[in-house]
Amino acid sequence: MTVEESKRFLQVILHPDFKPADLAGWRSIKDAQKWAADNWGSKAAPWKTTLVKVPDVLENGQPVYVSLKHVDTVKIAKAIFEDRQNHTGFALFPTVKKNQRGERIYTRPQHCTWWQKAQEELGYNDEVIAALIVYSDVTQLSKNDSQKVWPVVISLGNIAVEHRWKRSAKQMVAMLPMGNPKWPSSVKTQLFQDCMKIVLQPLIDASNSSTGCAWTDPSGTLRTVWPLLYCYACDYPESSKVSCTFQHNSNRPCSMCYVEKDEMDDLVNTFAPRTVREQRFVVDKFNRLLETGKTVAGDYAKLWSSFPTPSFLWEFKYASTPWGNPYLALMPDVLHQSDVGVWGHIRDALATLPAAKNGAMDTRLKWFWENGRIAGLYLPHHGTYFGSGANVSAAEHRAIMQVSVFILEGLVLPQHMIAVQAFLRWYKALFRPRYHTDASLATCHTLAMSMIKELKAAFPKQKSKWKLIKVHMVVHFEEAIKRGGLPEEYSTNMYEHFHKDCVKRPYRASNRREWTESIIKSNQFHQMLSEVESDIKEEREYNSAFYEADTEGKRVLLRTHVVFHMQGSTARRSKTDQFEIWNTALGGRLTTLQDDLESYDLTPQTLHVFTGMAVPAGSSTADSRVTHFVRANPSHHGQLWFSHAAIRGAGDEVWYGEILLLFKILGSDERFAYVQYYDVIRVDALTGCKALRVAKAPGTQRVYRDIIDVDTIFRAVHIVESFARPGTFMLNDYLFD
Repeated sequence: MTVEESKRFLQVILHPDFKPADLAGWRSIKDAQKWAADNWGSKAAPWKTTLVKVPDVLENGQPVYVSLKHVDTVKIAKAIFEDRQNHTGFALFPTVKKNQRGERIYTRPQHCTWWQKAQEELGYNDEVIAALIVYSDVTQLSKNDSQKVWPVVISLGNIAVEHRWKRSAKQMVAMLPMGNPKWPSSVKTQLFQDCMKIVLQPLIDASNSSTGCAWTDPSGTLRTVWPLLYCYACDYPESSKVSCTFQHNSNRPCSMCYVEKDEMDDLVNTFAPRTVREQRFVVDKFNRLLETGKTVAGDYAKLWSSFPTPSFLWEFKYASTPWGNPYLALMPDVLHQSDVGVWGHIRDALATLPAAKNGAMDTRLKWFWENGRIAGLYLPHHGTYFGSGANVSAAEHRAIMQVSVFILEGLVLPQHMIAVQAFLRWYKALFRPRYHTDASLATCHTLAMSMIKELKAAFPKQKSKWKLIKVHMVVHFEEAIKRGGLPEEYSTNMYEHFHKDCVKRPYRASNRREWTESIIKSNQFHQMLSEVESDIKEEREYNSAFYEADTEGKRVLLRTHVVFHMQGSTARRSKTDQFEIWNTALGGRLTTLQDDLESYDLTPQTLHVFTGMAVPAGSSTADSRVTHFVRANPSHHGQLWFSHAAIRGAGDEVWYGEILLLFKILGSDERFAYVQYYDVIRVDALTGCKALRVAKAPGTQRVYRDIIDVDTIFRAVHIVESFARPGTFMLNDYLFD
């Protein structure tokens, strides 16, 4: 079991109905799972197998059937809605929020237009919306790509996004049949639609009922609940299957609107969205044209890039209304459309430049892996990125974006730098803020237009002339944020991460022959635990200490086991002395520590040293829940990691420095940091960042280092020495996390 599974099972063991005598005879975790199935198995929704006919496919003159594994989606949605673990931040009704200037802000789903319109339609007589999130995607199980699975997951937008990462906030409800890759696209699309209709039909029926569902909310209050489709989270190929549309090089390749393929680089205008009414018309007319011939009907389908297949999306309540349009629920995904999408195309364009082909870009990237450490940057270390088009994760793409300007400095032409910076400015303006207003979204729109203009100017020979579906999806972010909130609310990132728990770990724990049943049993086990925990009557104290620590400004200390012995001269210390290890790692920069301690009126014999700590984000653009980690560690997983930080000075002044040491003096509660300062020289015209240099102590040529109170550290930053101008440092202004 994973750590999370173990913790949750311990909670079950502490259930008032559990008898310690039942532990007798247990030899492994399988015994515990068997006991749970015997005693609480009725609480888990049973999985069933449905045979689905493959349309228009015959083998030896006989129809072909595939197996669909699924569970009652209404019972799963009800369990998620009622789970007490999701109570913190759980939304029941929409609220219109405004900032101090009176502007409406868009942040969580309940603060945006979809929920507001849905509630107005239902009325405010205690009618509650369950904001359904559906996710599906094929994932690889085996390294050789021989085993794949196609899970369908549901969650609720009512749950606060920070809690939606929990296992209890989402459940797998089906495993779709993979089918035969040789089948035509029309057959695979129709089969997908048939399967999804079977899986979601209980929820569709519940949404269209006249009375709603009688569910209790996480606080235990009985509510009348209407499950409505808020979002279908997926990547672009999956959205094409959901919407029954053609992909990529078709005439109208977008799942959300009717943009033509030659207009996909147009980020100025908006395009008419696909609607249920118009898509019904396309399907009906296609069927009428079939009477005159398949060619005529096929040409008509190509004109609108639509398969002649009714979509299960049409059947949800309010699907025919402008605000309930299910095609708008296929909202753009930051992970696939921007991190891997637009930036992936920029990486491909950069790979055509000489500095990529000769390995200069990858050499600098390798330096960042070895030296440029900052929390949240998962930089690849397998050697190539720009030169070979290596396949890397979305997190690695995102990390490289944030240091790309410094990698490119001096290696590419100015127009290439301008184009990359234009993309980064748009990306940061759209995805970094913790809320948006109409004005900020208008700014993002302007930056998007500037981005495509600079990309075209810098890379005019790009194969597709930037007429790409991933580029086009940029225009849909603005309407998606107004409709459903910040992009993190409907990102596929948390659901792809969920693949590890719901299918990959059970597969690896199986005998690799009956892995389907192993996956089902594992998911049933998790559902049983959630159901049993919700039965516990005693009041629980839910853990919100992480956020309280942020808002109250407390510090979380990580390691405190290293001790510096300051007495005696440096010459008499052992080579294994912790002080010497630290000083050597820092290139001798701790030799001035003793003098600075004395000038600070501190003469300790022993220092208690921390290797890292967490500080709340102090940036006005960052959410107060975000925590920054700063470290001063000569061997963090075998590598140096001495963080840079922003430090409060007098008044509104901000200083920047590198943290060489985090420590306290034994017998005192005060905590200190030993910092080497930088002076701001100017704003650098090439990179757009503040240019810095190592500060000198007033009136001397000595490097300025000082001891400060850790409470003056308010934010982690990233300072990079220029590759092209040694001795000049840049304050990285392109961090998103």
